[in-house]
Amino acid sequence: MRHLQSHLVPACVCLLSGAALCSVAVANDIYWVDKAGDAVIRRTDIGNDGLLSAGALPPDLLAVIVSPWLPTDPQIDIFTGSTAGTSVVRFDLVFKGLVNPPGPLGLGSDPFDPFLYGTNAVYGYIEVDVDADVNTGGELGGAATLRRLANLSRFSEVPLGPLFSRAAVSSNDYDSDFFTPPQFERSGTDFAVSLCGCWSPVIVFEDGNMDQIFDAGETWIVRGRFFERAHGYKDASGTFDASDFGLYDPMIDVQFSHRLATDTTTIRVIFPLNMTGAALLTGEPEQAKDVLTQNHVSVEEALDDIIIGAQLGLFGPTAVLTNAWATRQANQYLDPTTWRVSALVGMSYAQPEGPLYVWTDTGFNQIFADLNGDGIADRGADRDLFDAQLVAMDGGPDDEDGIVNGVVDLPVFSFGFHRNDLNYDGLINGADRLLFPNPADFNGDGVLDVLDFFDFIFAFNNMLPQADLNHDGNIDVQDFFIFVVAFSNP
Repeated sequence: MRHLQSHLVPACVCLLSGAALCSVAVANDIYWVDKAGDAVIRRTDIGNDGLLSAGALPPDLLAVIVSPWLPTDPQIDIFTGSTAGTSVVRFDLVFKGLVNPPGPLGLGSDPFDPFLYGTNAVYGYIEVDVDADVNTGGELGGAATLRRLANLSRFSEVPLGPLFSRAAVSSNDYDSDFFTPPQFERSGTDFAVSLCGCWSPVIVFEDGNMDQIFDAGETWIVRGRFFERAHGYKDASGTFDASDFGLYDPMIDVQFSHRLATDTTTIRVIFPLNMTGAALLTGEPEQAKDVLTQNHVSVEEALDDIIIGAQLGLFGPTAVLTNAWATRQANQYLDPTTWRVSALVGMSYAQPEGPLYVWTDTGFNQIFADLNGDGIADRGADRDLFDAQLVAMDGGPDDEDGIVNGVVDLPVFSFGFHRNDLNYDGLINGADRLLFPNPADFNGDGVLDVLDFFDFIFAFNNMLPQADLNHDGNIDVQDFFIFVVAFSNP
């Protein structure tokens, strides 16, 4: 889902239209918008048959809203305020329907109890790039396989821009070698809102029927390690009092709130940008920056820590992710309206399966079935590439049946996957070929007709983001030509 910073389009247009590639700035709020109703089940277990909880709905992310924040009365309620602040950031994660806090997944000393607070437990990561630099930040080792760049191909989505070449195409790319392409570890992520199930959240406040199950219409505050610095910075850090040496993941309070009127759940995360913000939220005198996470914390403090580490001289993968920070000043990266956001969310299995998550939704700045990475998903170049790759794979080592028959049977599906399996059924075949989109089917109803023409002209004339067919951030004559050519060649 594309991010377009624009003051021309009100947020409600994007949210209500379900535009696939749409994001806007409204006052100090930056809306990263995802299409409603696009959540799908993407299991990750061998056999693609892991048990899901009866009645659990796949989390459907609608938007991530990032704003500077000023609580009205932080000593009473940090979650109520305005976007007039300069020292605190607010993240609002908006989901369709009811989602509840994630229970623990049996990691460490915690039991496997994902549905501790309800059957619709949400998991995943909202990744944040604070320096607009894809060459700094990311994850290492097995943690990297649980993030967006490693899993986009399960949705046959590809990232737009320079990250295209880093996204894993298939499970074969999980080679545990940072230096071999594609380097999905190098996501540019500096921080993340973490819904990992790595620990048991603690209920701080609960309304409603007080049964410790998050129900429709309720608002809770829960405490846990919900905001973390990217783990790829671990070996550059001097922190030692968080969940592990070198990590920066302090305990914070987060609000879960379900609105009956809209049937949406908002997860609100508040975090200090600098030490002034930390003092504001705690009501205590301002503290100096240090390498501790059990006192005052902030984005600036976390960045200062890795800047110092980068200046000491590093080597290996940590150096690749960190060295560019050596000449920087942390206070230059504290404007949340300039940050870039991406997302990968999902649910848990009903019982331990080895793999932790069933992924259901992703965002942003990405496109379905653009196999050649030119920003246009179509039935021309992308489908031609699909055909060529099917022939190359058919009967080879990545085809479990070993027979040249026009079908590639992916080994150990769904632990194993490939981007060209557009319907995620474990087979690459003609059924996938039919799913390549035509950009001229503007209303997405599967029929190419005059309604698509009128809808495109309206969007083009009004500079609506969905008219940006080549996803270059501009709405211009190139988009018009793309539509005309696609409309003429159904």
